[in-house]
Amino acid sequence: FITAMHFANLFLPYDPITPGKSITVYLDGKFNRVATITSIENGCIYVYDKFPLPLHYRGKFYAVGRMTDGHKVMFLGKRKLYLLMRFVEAFRKIARIPEFEKEV
Repeated sequence: FITAMHFANLFLPYDPITPGKSITVYLDGKFNRVATITSIENGCIYVYDKFPLPLHYRGKFYAVGRMTDGHKVMFLGKRKLYLLMRFVEAFRKIARIPEFEKEV
């Protein structure tokens, strides 16, 4: 089982969250809006040059952040990967992979 989970990462799609890319934003698991990333800095994704959104975890095809008021924000490049994002995020919680701010 551990070996299978180690190699499962090889089968996930690669679609990184990068500046200039259009992303789908989900707030608490519900669709919120489609936005364009202007820049990515330490712990923040800037949308439309004005709105900083928190960034705590970046996967191969999605990213997650927590707002100061406790809401969870999920960023996804391709909307058709929503169910896979939810599955991977649930597995990440079960496996206790920590959320932490990364230098990007």
